[in-house]
Order: sequence, then structure tokens, then C-alpha cells
Amino acid sequence: MDICVASSKNEFLLGFYLLSILFRRAKEEFRRINFPDRYPAFNGRKNLYSTRELPEVCLV
Repeated sequence: MDICVASSKNEFLLGFYLLSILFRRAKEEFRRINFPDRYPAFNGRKNLYSTRELPEVCLV
């Protein structure tokens, strides 16, 4: 009986990689629309950090 574990791990890593690319593009689009003259850093969870105060953004 042969068991192949590597392919499922590779598929997981590929999915994670594609998701990170998609998320990075979405974050950049949000930054471009809401903060065109600023480049805030994202901590990977839910916070944006900037050296200057960011304007309030209402997401409805």
C-alpha cells in the first residue's frame, strides 16, 4: 500500500500562495482608493499603521 502525502501538501501550499497574492492585490486596491498619497503598513491581521494620521474611512 503506497501513500502519497507530498501532493496534498503541495496543493495546500499552492492554495495558500494564491490566496496571499489575491489578498495582497485587494489590500493594494483598498490603499489606492482610500489613501492615494499614503502607504500604510498592514500587520497581517486587521490593522494598518502609518507614520501620519490616516483619515476616517466609512465602509458601508
